[in-house]
Amino acid sequence: MKTIKYLLATALATCLCACEMEHSENGQLDGMWHLVQADTLATGGKAMMGEGSVFWQVQGKLLSARKDPYNYFLFHFNYQDGVLELKDGFKAADGVDERKLEADEEIEGMGICTPTDRFNVSHIGKNDMVLESKRLRLAFRRH
Repeated sequence: MKTIKYLLATALATCLCACEMEHSENGQLDGMWHLVQADTLATGGKAMMGEGSVFWQVQGKLLSARKDPYNYFLFHFNYQDGVLELKDGFKAADGVDERKLEADEEIEGMGICTPTDRFNVSHIGKNDMVLESKRLRLAFRRH
């Protein structure tokens, strides 16, 4: 009986040590976010976004921004000290190769002004988030 317990304990310890846990230091930033409002800071203009409009999905070190299920933008990012900094932007489409973003192109409709945009995280909670760039204030609801 002691031998069986010893073997089970050894097997359990081996399994636990062999498993690698993927860890993200993004905290509450990780997840799917629905852009519900975009404010232009220079003019004070507000744009209420529709129910099915723009979604950002954050996981690990990738941010995906999309308006429809077929075309989307991918960014690597850094997130620390309340600052979200985008870099290495790509435009992708299902079934088509990705290509590096060279200009602002269509990303402005996603709440992103440049392929290397930088946002201060004004607020982040369990269900909502507010980001501010030089030009925009973006309000998100967790989806």
